[in-house]
Amino acid sequence: MKRVRKAAVLAGAAVALSGCGGSGSVEMPGPAACVPTDAALASGATMASMDGAYTVHLVGDDGRMTTAALSLTPQPADMRSMQDAMTPLGGTIDVDLSAIGAEEVGALDSTDPEAPGVLVLESDGSEGRTILLRLGSEANQRGRMSFDGAFAVLSVQHMADGGFSGRWWSGVREARTEGHFCAYGG
Repeated sequence: MKRVRKAAVLAGAAVALSGCGGSGSVEMPGPAACVPTDAALASGATMASMDGAYTVHLVGDDGRMTTAALSLTPQPADMRSMQDAMTPLGGTIDVDLSAIGAEEVGALDSTDPEAPGVLVLESDGSEGRTILLRLGSEANQRGRMSFDGAFAVLSVQHMADGGFSGRWWSGVREARTEGHFCAYGG
């Protein structure tokens, strides 16, 4: 049994290291390597300590793909909640949402904590833990609630060291596009 476990660990290490270049850096998987997940978040899961830079691959259910640069930073202490959700992180994302048929809802590069380009919203509901990354400064503007406007959101379904993944949705009224995403730190 120990040999099997040791062989599995060594094989996993070889796969992880196979992407290393001569400089010692690890290459990030491309969008084609991003596959959907059916995982559910653990109770109490949080992204509060996951500030940093990420490469995000967004893959549409129709096969369109794009890659983004995401940067998350802690929200100011007095802005870490909104309505019934905790908002531990805000940030920016550099992405061409039109490449996957998604809607842009305001500036994606806004660093204003009152209306960031990306806002992490965490809450608990009847269906369990929810972590959303809402995109667009207009959607994230404090004190404003939109019911029938455009939206673009990433729903986190799995978290691991160095990244997270899940589903994304975007649309306006009945028109909607969707897919899955993978975010890798680094």
